[in-house]
Amino acid sequence: MSQYPRSDTSAPRPEELRKAVAHTREKLGQTVEALAAKAPDPVVDKAAHAAAQVRSTAARAGRLAAERTPDLVADKVGQGASAARAYRTPLLVGVAALGVLLLVRRSRRHR
Repeated sequence: MSQYPRSDTSAPRPEELRKAVAHTREKLGQTVEALAAKAPDPVVDKAAHAAAQVRSTAARAGRLAAERTPDLVADKVGQGASAARAYRTPLLVGVAALGVLLLVRRSRRHR
């Protein structure tokens, strides 16, 4: 179904084909722009809804964990967190040294 009528049955001329291609590209570009304008809104809404659900679930899990954790365990965890904050620098240096050691060991194995 060509938009450019031809009186004869010969093949279309190159200029007719170029015009048809240009017209089709223009229409396709308009269609893509229209679809692109419609697409982000539902995606953003779904992402915001999913993020709200994740936050709600995480908050509920945190409350449940706090309620069901025995006091003795909670106290020990609090003491461990305080000790980690007090000795942050030596702890970070130790973790970094361990990481370097593991990397060196791994590289020696692959030789």
